[in-house]
Amino acid sequence: MGAEQAPLLHSYLENYRYRSMDLDFWQNRWQRGEIAFHLPRVHPKLVSCWPTVCPDSVSTVFVPLCGKSLDLSWLLQRGHTVIAVESSELAVQAFFAEQNWQPTIEKQGGFLVYRHQALTLYCGDYFALTPACLANCERVYDRAALIALPPVLRSAYVKHLCQLLPASVSMLLITLVYQQAEMAGPPFSVMADEVAELFPAGDRTLLVDHEILEHEPRFRSKGLTSLHEQAWSLQW
Repeated sequence: MGAEQAPLLHSYLENYRYRSMDLDFWQNRWQRGEIAFHLPRVHPKLVSCWPTVCPDSVSTVFVPLCGKSLDLSWLLQRGHTVIAVESSELAVQAFFAEQNWQPTIEKQGGFLVYRHQALTLYCGDYFALTPACLANCERVYDRAALIALPPVLRSAYVKHLCQLLPASVSMLLITLVYQQAEMAGPPFSVMADEVAELFPAGDRTLLVDHEILEHEPRFRSKGLTSLHEQAWSLQW
């Protein structure tokens, strides 16, 4: 191995190690029922900001690390085709049970693929998705993926996302911003400058920036002094 290849191999091994740890972390959270991150309603910023990202048409929408989010149903009800991915089979099963839907299930590579009407949900590792899985996808909705990942994985997540998607994609990204030293994530703080660094191409528009700490007692109890929720419109 040449000396110039060693840093690349080290980076790959580090990302692989952290990916495995991250999968185990979230699998364990679902198994223990520690899912305070799950929102038992449609996310308000999806409702208010989606018309800006997708103003006048139905689309194929990708939702990464979806959990059992009610946002999937909201998107489907508006006529969109939804493609989602989630690593926890418990989360996937809970979603369909709570919707009272009976999906078809098939094995596809490393995934169990759940399908119901216009929804295709891949149960498995996000990083194992291929561009064929997201054919014709035009929009992305990320409410809980980027902020769930430690810094070492966020750039790998975005790089893979851009490799998966065709050209001309619009994305609604929801992030949290706080002083990272005040609380260990997840969810992690993702500052505006990091969003710019992760998504350097195309257009970035900060749609809303709300201070939400007074409505989040679980974060106040962890010692946060400020907590902002931001919604971004990204196009590339």
